[in-house]
Amino acid sequence: MQQFKATTDGPILYAVIAGMQYKSVNKGRKAIKHGYVKVGGKVIVVPTFEVKMGTIIEVHSEPQMFFTNVRSVPFEILYEDANMLAFEKPAGWLTASPDPRKRSAFSLMKMWMFGRDPKLKEVHFVNKLPKDASGIIVIAKNSFTRSKLQENWNKYPKRYYMVAEGTLPEDGIFGKQKKDAEDGFSIPYRRM
Repeated sequence: MQQFKATTDGPILYAVIAGMQYKSVNKGRKAIKHGYVKVGGKVIVVPTFEVKMGTIIEVHSEPQMFFTNVRSVPFEILYEDANMLAFEKPAGWLTASPDPRKRSAFSLMKMWMFGRDPKLKEVHFVNKLPKDASGIIVIAKNSFTRSKLQENWNKYPKRYYMVAEGTLPEDGIFGKQKKDAEDGFSIPYRRM
């Protein structure tokens, strides 16, 4: 663990970059978002968290208690190996959010994965699903796997099943406009 004092008032991100002498903003942001940074005994995961000059900041070599608070696997795991994990996201769950304070399927799985394996350095979601949809979400355990999966994502076959109430035309498009929902989508369908 390294400990230092903030030299100015402002976001903790810049205090961590200066105190750790990081050469990139991204490295400081990752240290904070992945649970390595503590202030006053609490893990801080929001890079814009305000600190005052003289605040004591700790940067640990392992993620701290923040990641151990999800003790059981939150969703059904369908597949896992050294490079990736696939789980079933139920309908009603946001896949992921840029706001680390917002609860999402990815944030819960991320906390569970880091709590289970403190040696795990990074996790990335590969695909997203609309909040209203259930389905399979893939998490990469390193950036190389994420890049390879995402660059070929459109080549992988995908199937969508929907249960609709009422009468539908034989063929059509089911979905939401972006203006009607935060995660607009459209899916061509054929009635079975």
